[in-house]
Amino acid sequence: MHRVREEAVIEPSRRERAVSRAVDPARERAEMKVEAFLDAARELLAAGGDFTLQMVVERSGQSLRSFYQHFAGKHELLLALFEESIQASAAQLADEIGEGGDPVDRLRTFVLAYHRLCLQGTARYAETPLQSRAMAQYAQQLLIYHPVDATQAFAPLVSILDVLLKEARRTE
Repeated sequence: MHRVREEAVIEPSRRERAVSRAVDPARERAEMKVEAFLDAARELLAAGGDFTLQMVVERSGQSLRSFYQHFAGKHELLLALFEESIQASAAQLADEIGEGGDPVDRLRTFVLAYHRLCLQGTARYAETPLQSRAMAQYAQQLLIYHPVDATQAFAPLVSILDVLLKEARRTE
């Protein structure tokens, strides 16, 4: 595992918290249900950019009661999707940065790679522009109205950047 990932202290994701609400024997079923809700939301975002909980429930093949056993509401579902996206980006960036080498070069690699990832998420460059636009709008609302959730969601990226900055500072 990369040093950047090892030094990062990250809170459990919304997905992990949603699944953990189930007792151990039911954990696998809970994971499947949570995944069905997340998959349904991803599909709906890709198809139209916005959705209702009823649309997610219908597409997932699960019940509304089951949804509320795992998520507090639409905000928590979107937050779980957003956190997964951030975690995937952080893992990709950690792989691109690698280990060792000049700390300033590693920091530069992070900045350029993250900028490229952000461009890929814009409507102009994205494979699924509606999904990207909806998640970008959600991220903006998250930063404004739910700064604590935003802080937790962005923690994987911030942790990597923090480690890289500390390493680069030591070379001065």
